[in-house]
Amino acid sequence: MKNPVEQLETLMRNTVFPGEQDSVNLNESNSESSLRKQMATELYNKLKENRPLRVYFGVDPTKPSLHIGHFIPIFKLKQFQDLGHEIIILMGDFTGRLGDPSGQTKERTKHFYNCLQENSIKYEEQIFKILDSEKTKIYYNSNWFEKMSLSEFIEIASYFPLKQIISRREFQDRMNKGLRLQFDETLYSLFQGYDAYKLNCDVQVGSYDQYFNMLAGRTIQENKGQEPHVIITTPLLMGIDGRKMSKSLNNTIDILDTAENIYYKVMKIPDTLLPQYGKYLINLELRDKKDLCDTLIYNDPYAAKHIIAYNITLMFHGQFKADEAKNSFINMCENRSIPSKIINNEPINIAIKRDKFRGIYLPQLFKDAGILLSNSEFSRLVKQKGIYIHDKDLNKLIAKNNWLNIPNGEYILQKGKHTFVKIKII
Repeated sequence: MKNPVEQLETLMRNTVFPGEQDSVNLNESNSESSLRKQMATELYNKLKENRPLRVYFGVDPTKPSLHIGHFIPIFKLKQFQDLGHEIIILMGDFTGRLGDPSGQTKERTKHFYNCLQENSIKYEEQIFKILDSEKTKIYYNSNWFEKMSLSEFIEIASYFPLKQIISRREFQDRMNKGLRLQFDETLYSLFQGYDAYKLNCDVQVGSYDQYFNMLAGRTIQENKGQEPHVIITTPLLMGIDGRKMSKSLNNTIDILDTAENIYYKVMKIPDTLLPQYGKYLINLELRDKKDLCDTLIYNDPYAAKHIIAYNITLMFHGQFKADEAKNSFINMCENRSIPSKIINNEPINIAIKRDKFRGIYLPQLFKDAGILLSNSEFSRLVKQKGIYIHDKDLNKLIAKNNWLNIPNGEYILQKGKHTFVKIKII
C-alpha cells in the first residue's frame, strides 16, 4: 500500500467540493474550499492508520442501465480499490421506491420493488466492468429498512431540524412555484444517511449533487457514536444536450447502449463539453492518449471526440466492438455509406397495400418497419432530406408526394445518418 501522502494526492484528484467551481465547465481556476481542506485532513488521518478503509457508493436502481455519469464516482472507487481499500456498493432497493429529490424540479416517479431488484442485478454486471467483483461487496438497504422500528425512525428524525431539511434548494424552488412537495421526499436524505451508519463506512463517494445526503450520514454517525465518514464528491457529468446527465432528462449515454450508440452519442456532444469528457472519461493509464486528447480539444475538436468516443466504448464493450463502432460511424456519418452488417441482415417481411396507379404509401411503409411514428414525422424528414430508400444495388430511390411505385423485393430504409432497416416488400 502506498504511503498516505501519495494515496491522498491520487484520491483527491478530479474531485469537486461545494464552494468550488469546476474549471472544466467554467474555464476558471478551482478555488480550494474549506470543505476540501477539512475532508483532505480527515482522509489523511484515516490513511495514516495503515488499514483498508471501508469506502461506499450508493445508487438507486430505478432504470435498467447506469449511465457514464454514474461512472465518474465509480472510477474514484477503482482508485481506492487499486490502493487496497474495501469497496462497498449499496443498492437502494428501498430508497429507490421514494426517488432521490436531488436536482429534481418535480416529484419523482415511484418504483416497484420487483423492478428495483431486477435492475440491481443488471447494475452489478455493469459496475463490474470497472471494479473487481471479488474485491467488492454488495449490500441492499431494504435489509435494514424493512426491519426498522418506528421508535428508531423517530430517533433518527430527531437529529435533523425541519428547517434544515426543507431549506434544500430543490424543495424551496418547488414550493415557491406552487408545485407539490411530498413528505416522503423530505425523508430521503435521512434514509441515505442511515445507510452510511449501518455500513459503518470510513468514506462515502458520490457526485457533487449528493452532498446534502452525504452530510446527513455524518450527522447520524456522530449521534450514534461512530466516527463520521469522509465525504468525497465528484463532478456532475453533462449530458449530450449540455444539461446535467440524468435518466429523468433522457440525455444519457447508457452503459447498456450498443457500442455503435455509445460512439455516436459521444460524437454528438457539444464541443464545449470536450474538456470535461476528456478529463474525466479518458483512462488515466492511457497517458499518451490523454495528452493527445488534451491537445486536440482546442486544435481539432472532432479528432478529440473520436478519441473520447473510442475510449468510452472500449471500456464497456472491448476492443473489437470499439473498432467496429468507430468504423461504423465513419462509414455512416463521414463516408455516408450503409453499414455492411445492415446489408447482410435478414430483411423484415412487410405486406403493404398498393395503390393501382401510385404504388406504395411511404409513410405507412416506414411506420410498418418500426422507424417512424407518424405521417407528419415522415413529411418533416423529407423536407429536411433526412429519409431515404435504397434498392438492392444501394441506389437511392426518389419519392413524389409520399408515394413510390416500386416492385416487391428487398430495400433498405434509412432515417437520418445512423438508422437503417432492411425490409422485404411481399
